[in-house]
Amino acid sequence: MFAGLSCRSSAECGSLVCVDEVCVDSTLDDSTSSGLAKDGPGGIEEDTDTDTDSAIGAGGEHCCEAMDILFVIDQSENMDGQCFEESLAVSVIGAQDELYAAIAGNIASFHVGFTTASIVPENPPGCQAMGSLLQGKPGDECFEEQVFGTPYLDERTDTPADFSAGVFCLTKAGTVSGGPSEQEDARPIEALLGAIEPVRSRPGGCNAGFSRREVPLLTVMFTNKDQADFIPAEEGSDPLLWQERMFGCKGFDFEQGRDRSGLIMVTGPDQPPDDPSICDAEAPGQLSVFYYHFREELRRRYDLCRLRPADVESGCSVTTAEELESFREFIIAGFNDMICELCAP
Repeated sequence: MFAGLSCRSSAECGSLVCVDEVCVDSTLDDSTSSGLAKDGPGGIEEDTDTDTDSAIGAGGEHCCEAMDILFVIDQSENMDGQCFEESLAVSVIGAQDELYAAIAGNIASFHVGFTTASIVPENPPGCQAMGSLLQGKPGDECFEEQVFGTPYLDERTDTPADFSAGVFCLTKAGTVSGGPSEQEDARPIEALLGAIEPVRSRPGGCNAGFSRREVPLLTVMFTNKDQADFIPAEEGSDPLLWQERMFGCKGFDFEQGRDRSGLIMVTGPDQPPDDPSICDAEAPGQLSVFYYHFREELRRRYDLCRLRPADVESGCSVTTAEELESFREFIIAGFNDMICELCAP
């Protein structure tokens, strides 16, 4: 699966090793393998006697050799004003041990990236377009110190606390109050497709190293946007078309893609109520227009309106502890249930 893939470290190569930024078979003859250094965190050379399994965790104990995990977060001011972003953040903090255990305990080589549903105004110039992974606040030292200068988390973040710190380092580049109008143009599916475009994951790209060919993809989508705007205009109104494009970006045909792509949605209903804020009124709890095209075992949905604070003016604390706990349980159960299923033979 990994042979020939570009890499930064052996942790990205499963049972193979990273040599000259390419995953290669570790069973080389002595004349070839002697003196080859494996790339360690931050590009520092490590002892060549280091066992490959130690770079990927428990070596053989994971149900999944590799997985890319993408969070697509609607950062519009409407989401921010209704405290949905804070609800997500509080839930991640409360579940950091379980979330890290679900990821690191099941996946030998994981990449966890975050993007917004529109532009990323606080990213470096050239990486502010839709589909660019979040890279934290400009000049923030945590980008180099906590996430090793990559726009995603991987197994180098080897404790729950480090993982949580890395999440918040990257996601600091979120909503900009009174920011550019493009920030309000939330298009979650276009952001998803842009984030896994192969050209962006090539060396030197804004998402360098993130999306790996023929590696399963789990997407977590968090938005209150009207579903009609999810689908890219060039794809018409057929979800199958953008799914084919998504699978192609990962190097899968359609059947392979359905087996290796999962979706956790936290979103408003398909048909929003008359009130444009979506959650201000009762609305049918329909599933999204594209939800059915994912395998039943590989899809989960949570009604975003359940997280809506009862009184926006009083701040975000009005979201009940019981509801936040329910949301945490939903997120953790989704990860635990789907990771091994996505990697099943």
